[in-house]
Amino acid sequence: MLNQISKELSRSQMHDIWIQAKAGEPFDDEEKERIAKAMLEHSEYHHIWDKLNHIKDSEIVENGVHTLLHISMHTVIENQLAQNTPPEVQKTLNALVKRGTSRHEAIHAIANEFAMELHKTLQTGRPFNNIAYKRHLEKMIIKKR
Repeated sequence: MLNQISKELSRSQMHDIWIQAKAGEPFDDEEKERIAKAMLEHSEYHHIWDKLNHIKDSEIVENGVHTLLHISMHTVIENQLAQNTPPEVQKTLNALVKRGTSRHEAIHAIANEFAMELHKTLQTGRPFNNIAYKRHLEKMIIKKR
């Protein structure tokens, strides 16, 4: 799972994905297709995607959000859903949507839990704790609005 994040796409590659997505062209790679879909869903960042191949690092951050990291986290969750690994991701998504959360916002809520656990991993150097991540997801399932 951590390999999904460490698999770095250059800005140029992300820009190419964006151009292909904007043109409505098909992708030969499912992960690139999920990245493209996430980029399209985040219309507030389209102006960044348009110039991604020649902007400064500081221009990738908008309103305190690192836009590429945001899309990466969104895509990680979409990949987990596609692979049904862990299955708690799909269960959590279903529960949140059933409670009235939009699918997009539910993905963000799940990504937040993933990012919190990833942050611990990066801080301590220990392996990603799938058990803790699943526990957090299970708490989201049973949590009342």
